[in-house]
Amino acid sequence: MSHRHALPAFLLDQGLTARDGTISLALIGLFNIFGSYLAGHLGGRFSKTYLLSAVYALRGVAIALLISFPLTPVSAYLFAAAMGFLWLGTVPLTNGVVAGIFGVKHLAMLSGFVFFFHQLGSFFGGWLGGYVFDHAGSYQIVWLIAIGLSVISVVANLPIDERAAGAQAGARHNVLRRLDLAEAQRQHQHAVRGGRAPERFEAAARAGFKGVEIQFPYGWSQRQLAEIAWHAGVEVVLINLPGETRRRATVASPACRAASRSSARASVRRSTTLSRSAASE
Repeated sequence: MSHRHALPAFLLDQGLTARDGTISLALIGLFNIFGSYLAGHLGGRFSKTYLLSAVYALRGVAIALLISFPLTPVSAYLFAAAMGFLWLGTVPLTNGVVAGIFGVKHLAMLSGFVFFFHQLGSFFGGWLGGYVFDHAGSYQIVWLIAIGLSVISVVANLPIDERAAGAQAGARHNVLRRLDLAEAQRQHQHAVRGGRAPERFEAAARAGFKGVEIQFPYGWSQRQLAEIAWHAGVEVVLINLPGETRRRATVASPACRAASRSSARASVRRSTTLSRSAASE
């Protein structure tokens, strides 16, 4: 709702003077300066969507306090200062979210869309306030609607991902990749426990390949793996070092030098056995 439009009329309706309404509007404009500056400063250090949710939540609290206690000139001034502090603070935060997600190339156009709908809301808020007052004879319903809209705004801003659209897609890709790796490892362990031959050997042979790679052959004995390859009619041409199922291979870490050497020796022994088996065929 458009608080700055409804506030002077509300104050007059509650028995305050036009002077109180004028001072309240002036306080809104004054505290806009401090609120927008602080919001922009905090937006560079903290989550902008969380800050937006906090701003909308504080707006709802301020309105609830206004209608919960007797209205005096002092309480009207305090409310006006609070709403001014919280009013334009959404502008730098919203622009920051838009720029973070979509980049700055089309920021002017996107900010124009945001401001356009802001103005539509301002118009309909002011109109609806007058319409409700004409039919209900009070602004109480208007303030309750404003509190409800504040709650909706809090909930709507919390789940917004501020990262760039490409970064969001990359993050989803990484999650899917980790899930694929986890599923591949699960299937591999299931194959080891069940004693089944690697399906890639048979699939490679049917496709006409003579060589095949197996990333982690260490769940089978050397003799068993050689027999599997022989029955499929293929040769194992590549295997991974043990321990490379982790996100970071041991060979890349200086602290794991001994483990890397041990893994390399195990891999060489396995490769040698497979090569001899292939040569003996």
